[in-house]
Amino acid sequence: MAERAKSVLIDLGDGVKREFRWTLNNFIELQKAVGLGITQMPAILAKMDKDVSILRTLLFLGLRKGSPDLTEEAIGDLLGMDNFLEVGLQVVAYIRGAAGLTDDDLKNVDWAAAMETLRQLSGTGTPPSTPGSGPA
Repeated sequence: MAERAKSVLIDLGDGVKREFRWTLNNFIELQKAVGLGITQMPAILAKMDKDVSILRTLLFLGLRKGSPDLTEEAIGDLLGMDNFLEVGLQVVAYIRGAAGLTDDDLKNVDWAAAMETLRQLSGTGTPPSTPGSGPA
């Protein structure tokens, strides 16, 4: 089994590299926030195309250990049209890798809809990469 990254550095657009790390406690808090459990991570990622607040919650939970003063509102203020897509892709790619999710695990995620939502919110064209290839 390939070694999984324990954390990733994410810049929310203010030039500060913050450590994003996902732990069991994050899953517990996410379950409270969105009503889906640890085994339903693909469904949580799939919900982002209809509820972008999930991205803000994911960021808040993953960043709060290293940046305890950072609020969800502050995260939302830092994410703008210029960086929303890039940060969103970083978060999804990290969680996908850290959780060991495969393309088969994510086969029911509508990546096209999620990417279209991210593109619309970020005001950009085609994203640089997608977090999973999805169904063939």
